[in-house]
Amino acid sequence: MRAAPTNYEEVMPKDYENLTRHYLNEDAVSLAQRITAETDAPYDKAKAVEAWLSSSAFSYSLDVPAYGGSNPINEFLLKGRRGHCQLFATAMALMLRSQGIPTRVVSGYRGGDWNESDKSYLVLQSHAHLWVEVYIIGHGWLPFDPSPQADRFELIRSRFSRVLAKMGLRANLFWYRNVISYSGGLSYGVFRQFLASWFDEGASIGSSGKTSFSIPRIQPLIPVIGFLGVIIGMYALYVLVRAENQERKFGALTEDQRRAVRLFLRFKREAARLGLPCEGRTAGELLELAMNVASLDMQQASHILAIYERARFGRAPLSSGLYAQLMRAVRKIRRTS
Repeated sequence: MRAAPTNYEEVMPKDYENLTRHYLNEDAVSLAQRITAETDAPYDKAKAVEAWLSSSAFSYSLDVPAYGGSNPINEFLLKGRRGHCQLFATAMALMLRSQGIPTRVVSGYRGGDWNESDKSYLVLQSHAHLWVEVYIIGHGWLPFDPSPQADRFELIRSRFSRVLAKMGLRANLFWYRNVISYSGGLSYGVFRQFLASWFDEGASIGSSGKTSFSIPRIQPLIPVIGFLGVIIGMYALYVLVRAENQERKFGALTEDQRRAVRLFLRFKREAARLGLPCEGRTAGELLELAMNVASLDMQQASHILAIYERARFGRAPLSSGLYAQLMRAVRKIRRTS
């Protein structure tokens, strides 16, 4: 990579100008020149800038000061030197662009928390990250990450926020699995109809066209509604705690979930034989890719993947009989080719 040529304008005549455009002031450009002065190869210049930004001269923090001016990156580089991944990635990209090296900022997710009970990774918003890719002729776009390690306080706060996010996510999953979407558990529809039957009798249409309620007729129901809310909340908490205990005890998927996983793996094998890139793809991504395969029955594929997602993530039942039927349907999808 150090021996790679530097004739960027010949290799990428259409994109070179856009990929080297920057808005750094003269002081920031001079700073980039000093940091990269002892190197010649674009790869070494990128490593020099990456090392400088991730050094102790900078600090990582989510509490970013108010950088002013038309381009905050100038103040970040020359004065503040404290910020989050967006500032570090943007600064590195602009510094290398000022030296004529094509660079771009990439946004995505870094890492994930392994969930042993579901055998899956939990990727949260707190895993969101920005880094840099530098174009090296003959090697393509190479990733660099100039963000330094967060200090101890930031790490503690990040871990605490992830714990809260996990708790909130589990509560949402419980709500959708047991109340809203899937069969079994609490009956949200019945409870809603029960309330509507009481409120509708006291409802009246106002001059604005909106529904208003007769307070004297609702007031006697408030203690009853409150009591029902407490009972439902206690039951929801009980089910949630019981599910957590079961996961800790067994540390594995249910039999229905295991059938769903085997079904999805079989679907991926058959789809791969039709030319679909299935490695690392979710069910939704596979369905989008399948739209470009004329020999594949989209209606059948959508049906199979929908049942897989409900059983795998929503814990909907997947009996052995339905599982065998779906496996036969997967084989038929391949025969259509």
